[in-house]
Amino acid sequence: MELKQSGAEEIEKLKLERVQMEALRQKMQEALNNPFLQADVRRKYKIAIPEYEKRIKSISGKLKTLEMLRNFDPDNYSLPTHYQHHKK
Repeated sequence: MELKQSGAEEIEKLKLERVQMEALRQKMQEALNNPFLQADVRRKYKIAIPEYEKRIKSISGKLKTLEMLRNFDPDNYSLPTHYQHHKK
């Protein structure tokens, strides 16, 4: 039971981090629409946005994995049979 709680806490932590990253990325994208944004800041934002997108994608993958593993029950798991030996 303790593992499921720590997994739930980890999931909540990752969800919060993803929301914060998405909000920050959105603010940077909105700032790029400003024609009076300084050139050096614009350059930094253009470099940072793809890095945030990679991080968001990574967090989303971790979330999906944790949710899948949280629902996994090793006691009720059985390997599927090999389908090459099935008759057509």
